Amino acid sequence: MAGQEYIPWYAWYPGHEYSFKTAKLTPQPTNVRDFWETGVTRTTNVAFSKATDNLNMRVSYTNLDIKGITPNEYLRRHTLNANLTAELSSRFTLGVNFNYIAENRNTESDDGYSNQTTGTFGQWFHRDLDISKMRELRSITSPEGVFASWNKNNPDAFTPGNPAKSWGGNYWFNPYQYFDNINNSNRRDRIFGDVSLTYKINNDFKVKATYRKQQLTVNSEAIYKSALQSSANQMSFNPWEGNAFAGYGVNNSFSDRQNYEGLLSYSKKYKSFQFNANGGFDILKTTFRGVNANTVGGLSAPNLYALANSKNPINYGNTRQNFIRRGLFVRADIGFRNFLFVEGSYRRDYTSTEPIDNYIDSKSGGLSFVFSDLIRNTVPFISYGKIRGSIGQLLNTLGIGQLNALYTINPQQYNGNILTSAPNNLVDPALQGATNVEKELGLEMRFMKNRFGFNVTYWDRTNKDFPVNVTVTGTTGYTAVSRNAGELAKQGWDVTAFVKPIQSKNFDWDISGTWGYLTKNEVVSIFPGINRLVLSSGAFSTSFAAYSVNQVGSQWGEMFGGGIKKVNGVPELTSNGLYVREADVNFGSVLPQYTGGVQNTFNIFKNFTVNVNIDYSYGGKFFSLSDFWGTFSGLTARTAGTNDIGNPVRNPVELDGSGNPLPHSGGVHVFGVDNTGKAVDYYVDAQTYYHQFQGRVIAENSIYDLTFVKLRELSIGYKVPVEKLGIGRYVKTAIFSVVSRNPWLIYSKTKGFDPSEISNVYGEDGQLPGTRSVGVNLKLGF
Repeated sequence: MAGQEYIPWYAWYPGHEYSFKTAKLTPQPTNVRDFWETGVTRTTNVAFSKATDNLNMRVSYTNLDIKGITPNEYLRRHTLNANLTAELSSRFTLGVNFNYIAENRNTESDDGYSNQTTGTFGQWFHRDLDISKMRELRSITSPEGVFASWNKNNPDAFTPGNPAKSWGGNYWFNPYQYFDNINNSNRRDRIFGDVSLTYKINNDFKVKATYRKQQLTVNSEAIYKSALQSSANQMSFNPWEGNAFAGYGVNNSFSDRQNYEGLLSYSKKYKSFQFNANGGFDILKTTFRGVNANTVGGLSAPNLYALANSKNPINYGNTRQNFIRRGLFVRADIGFRNFLFVEGSYRRDYTSTEPIDNYIDSKSGGLSFVFSDLIRNTVPFISYGKIRGSIGQLLNTLGIGQLNALYTINPQQYNGNILTSAPNNLVDPALQGATNVEKELGLEMRFMKNRFGFNVTYWDRTNKDFPVNVTVTGTTGYTAVSRNAGELAKQGWDVTAFVKPIQSKNFDWDISGTWGYLTKNEVVSIFPGINRLVLSSGAFSTSFAAYSVNQVGSQWGEMFGGGIKKVNGVPELTSNGLYVREADVNFGSVLPQYTGGVQNTFNIFKNFTVNVNIDYSYGGKFFSLSDFWGTFSGLTARTAGTNDIGNPVRNPVELDGSGNPLPHSGGVHVFGVDNTGKAVDYYVDAQTYYHQFQGRVIAENSIYDLTFVKLRELSIGYKVPVEKLGIGRYVKTAIFSVVSRNPWLIYSKTKGFDPSEISNVYGEDGQLPGTRSVGVNLKLGF
């Protein structure tokens, strides 16, 4: 790309000023970045409060308006909140909390392989493509009305009877045209809150009754327009069928969650002892109703988006779920002279998803010793010191339908007969949720009148008897059986610390930090006779991409895939200079070994506040499919570098009669050993070299480290001196602040990625980008 003349993609389409004209072939180094729009978030909040001797009330309204980073993406949310606490008498207290949220949004959240943004930009795009031209020419078509695409077929592939094949895009649309022709609208109405009444029996006892409710109604509609279908070649944008048919779908649901709680509390101080106890009941009822439907095989009449317009019988389904949990609980703690504390709790739950007459018990106990009061006179620089220990056990609840066999009914009949299918999974009637046991031992210290201190916790966690599906022979009539099995053992340290390096009249500096260290994360067992289960995978994980597994005797979530065979750490090469593949290589755990953060707060002249928050992570692996395909297609920077001779690697490999490279030779210089262990090196054609990872099924070249240090948030706030400005009669408080989130990736062991944004367990297939933001906030009090 040196400015030579060429015929750009848009010049082949008539009807605009660039039709049938050549252009200069030049690189567009910011073309991917230029596609993403500047997201804008506007938040307005108004709150009113009233307080008297017997009444506290607050009402607030918040309007949130977000413009997203992709075309036509938005979220608009309205939130109404009301809180009231009323002393009805000397013994009765009423509490009311009410919230209503109405939300409308339109977004395309697909960030998997082959999505029309990141699925192309980092994997199958061109570096010469001008995003501004795509935006400007988003509506151009062929004479037959086929959308213009930068990835159309060659001119000699013109087929008069098939306009889409002649003019349409292979795999990829102009992304602006794509977003202009889809609609994923969603309306959510949520109500939640609680009402409580507290009765004070005497100074020691009180009883409280609480009713809580959460209700959510969701109405979603998706449209993929007919023009997309008529312009598509080898595409799969339809989310229901995985093809390129135009489609229409709806998904409506209603969920309701109600809690009825009763609590009896007791608090009494007797001589050197302090007693606190409570007990009660908790009844939870949940309901879910859902209906979904979508067209199949395209639309009978183009551009008519209705279920009745489906070319084939529609897909539809409806879901009805009910769940009930009834629980009883008690908790008590005893303190002696405010330095020795013992506490314990016990809860029993009966749920509708467990076997009949079965129940779930949860229990915990703890002991803490505040020793600082006993040594205050002898060690005065210790402000506070506490040792604590605890142990707890929790059983998980089975999910709805997890215990019972599920029979499905086919909506399509056969000769007037109803069709149903038996489940392929046999469920153990004694199946229950996993058991979780955790032990903790901690030390908390503060020094020099709380100028600095730390809190150290060592924890040991065991998770066992998971409900797992194990494959069985089909001769049994089933393909799997659900039973309780497996065990995970985890251990680690959590440390928090703080220090006030400077504390003066006009300047304060507070530092706090966290550090988490995972010392053990072992898969102890899975199921008798089974040593490995796939934990997480993505597109192409069954072929050349990597995947994460749980393997007995190894760390949880270890990354496996095809690797490069090595002899004493040196790659083994074929006679052509390509890597020899080693199957099923363990690349390490997907979990970081260390995680944490540092928060700095500066208070300057009592009016300015500066916050600097930093996150960090050390260790862990991820696989990037974007890098894998981007390297295959020649998009990544490493495919366009220079070799050790100083020539572009993409130049042809040229050797002399002895096999040595000529001064102008291209190619990638590869070092390794042959199958005898002898050191060898080759210059390999760049395309051959970078294609080998797909062709030879090697994922190792796209496995990266998750280590990073990131400035997560930077904010500067100013408390306006309203009295000095003479506006104190009208404005009680005024605070202005500037906030930036994710402003700086300080360090990343992996270049070209922001590891802090990786969201999937194994890595990414085409993940949407993370964002950084800068905003201002003004808070006024009247």
